[in-house]
Amino acid sequence: MPKIPSRLRFLFLFGMMTGALYGQSSRRYVIAPAAGPIVVDGRLDEAAWQAAEPTNHFYQHFPEDSIPARWQTEVRMTFNRKFLYVGVFCRDSSAGGYVIESLKRDFSFRTNDGFSVTLDPTEDKTTGFNFTVSPYGVQREGLLSFGGTFGVSTSWDAPWYAETHRTDSGWYAEMAIPFKVLRYFPERKTWGLNFARQHLKAYERSVWSPVPRNYNVTTLLFAGTLEWTAPPPRPGLNFAFNPYVAGKLTYTESRRPELKTGFDGKLALTPSMTADFTVYPDFSHVDVDQQVIDLERFSIFFPEKRSFFLENNDLFSWVGFMRIRPFFSRRIGLYRGQIVPIIYGLRISGKATPRLRVGLLNAQTEGRADWQLAPNNHTVVAAQYRVGAASSLSFIGVNRQSFDAAHPVDTDYNRVGGLDYQFASSNGKIRGKAFLHTSYSPFESPRQGWAHGLWIMYKTERLTAHWNHEWVSPTYRAELGFVPRHDYYRLEPEISYRFYLKKSKWLYYHGPEIYWSSYWSTTGQKTDDRVRIAYEWEFVNTTEVTLYADQSYVLLTFPFDPTEAGNPPLPANRGYLYRSAGLEAASDKRKTWQIAAEARYGQYFSGMMTSGQLRMQYQWRPYFNTNVGYTFVNIQMPYLNQPVVHQLLQTTAQLTLSRKVFWTLIAQYNTQARNFNLYSRLQYRYLPLSDIFLVINHNFPLSANAAAMPSWITFKVNYWLQP
Repeated sequence: MPKIPSRLRFLFLFGMMTGALYGQSSRRYVIAPAAGPIVVDGRLDEAAWQAAEPTNHFYQHFPEDSIPARWQTEVRMTFNRKFLYVGVFCRDSSAGGYVIESLKRDFSFRTNDGFSVTLDPTEDKTTGFNFTVSPYGVQREGLLSFGGTFGVSTSWDAPWYAETHRTDSGWYAEMAIPFKVLRYFPERKTWGLNFARQHLKAYERSVWSPVPRNYNVTTLLFAGTLEWTAPPPRPGLNFAFNPYVAGKLTYTESRRPELKTGFDGKLALTPSMTADFTVYPDFSHVDVDQQVIDLERFSIFFPEKRSFFLENNDLFSWVGFMRIRPFFSRRIGLYRGQIVPIIYGLRISGKATPRLRVGLLNAQTEGRADWQLAPNNHTVVAAQYRVGAASSLSFIGVNRQSFDAAHPVDTDYNRVGGLDYQFASSNGKIRGKAFLHTSYSPFESPRQGWAHGLWIMYKTERLTAHWNHEWVSPTYRAELGFVPRHDYYRLEPEISYRFYLKKSKWLYYHGPEIYWSSYWSTTGQKTDDRVRIAYEWEFVNTTEVTLYADQSYVLLTFPFDPTEAGNPPLPANRGYLYRSAGLEAASDKRKTWQIAAEARYGQYFSGMMTSGQLRMQYQWRPYFNTNVGYTFVNIQMPYLNQPVVHQLLQTTAQLTLSRKVFWTLIAQYNTQARNFNLYSRLQYRYLPLSDIFLVINHNFPLSANAAAMPSWITFKVNYWLQP
């Protein structure tokens, strides 16, 4: 095992000391059992609501913070044996309609009016739940990880209920959250709690428990307290069964109809621990990945969207850094962008104690003889122990094992294990992570590899500073993870400063940003170096402008074609220094028409590159919105007779006829991939979490030598059954 330098040991211990302290908000809401029945209709006219204690006095989060909100919000809470109820009145007599993009579930809180509830049932300041409703009754639910610092993951789905009622003086919301969808300890008398309201029409965001404006409103460090006068009820039998039937017709060179059946399920082992299982899962209804023009030398990260892998996903997938992940769930069931059938999947995850989270994931995939891909078993074990009030120590173990019939292949496996420490200071100004991982692979020499990283962020209202360093040894391999580079050291500091203009009626803030990223091989040779200097402006009307300049140095360690168009590659062991400049701008996010653009020009390896992006969005609120994006890259190299031009045209249209019927159309024309992709999904949610899908995914090759990509039509029905 390599020796960790003394300065790294000091920073690690410093993080542990800062994470041991924590300060808590003084906001507190005392919740009592409901004084009668409640009908969720958005009216708040039942006796139970009159008996519930109201709370208001919201504080601005944006554009100012910690001052009373201009438009106040009143909230009441109560509960019965099945539901946690939230009743809301959002005052609003300002002119104009609400800012609502569509009626589709899981909308963006940043670009829509809405009210949200954040719950931290174990008060661990690390994980939690978020439920949001718009003035039109559109729902959004999500999970919080890493203290809510990076917002809400809306890929998680849960059945809950909400209705709204709009008047001339504001809008009412009524929310009923089943205890069965929450993970908690019934004996706890207090939970973490916060409310947030987005009022884009008046350009104001407010919170119940004050959160500094340089933090996300879901940051759990600043949550208040929900105090139970009576213990929350035990959810009782908590089991859900979700079978599906899907008919699929794949048509490429030949037509291959198939009928698939399978099911997903959930079983609450305890109120805080859940077992998820799936048999022959089908993910044909999941949106296609947004294509990009790829000029990178290393793999590009695409997010996980498949529902089975999402709950408590942070316990497995947030280990390490974004580009040093020992486990990445998209490695299961996908191979070079193609589907590998999953036979079954099992995940057990949740809180074993108020301080200890545990997880077990096991999945088996079929083999593909045409790809010479053997059946594989994938196992991940994880544990996270809370240290102090807001820090945690995590362990992960990952194993990929190949099988020949029912027998494991002794020479075909990959294993990874490691420790992570996440820390946070008492006031939230310091946050970070340190980790050390190791891997074992039969074909490496030596078989064992190592990876280490340390990230520290210091954040105040005006100043944000990051320090990051990484190290990956030549033989570190995480085949179920995402580690695109090996054999390197990296330094990546960043610092930014904001000047807030309290008296300006048009400019909200402006300020500089400096970013540096530098790679060295483990032999000490610099291979990559990038410095970016930027200045950004954000205006009161939400318009954003950024001006930047880059300088990059690249030492090619292998032959590389910088055009990514099949041209002769540049030779290895040669360095290139090049500079460029660019401008980014985005218009008012509240308007019916929105435009975002980027233009960049400068040197590129031994030549020149001009690139640009343009995105236009139109909203016919709340029923229809369309987004058209165009990316253009022109590369001129002295050794080529003509420039290389890549173009990507993307169009997304969403039609929401109601809160139950949604139609999505995605068209992507990519000259680099030589493909035109057309994706259409019609969804009818006839019951909570029960859907009918009609999905068409068609690929048109643009040339004879374009890579073959499948096209298919799927009709799928699933039914969510929960006693």
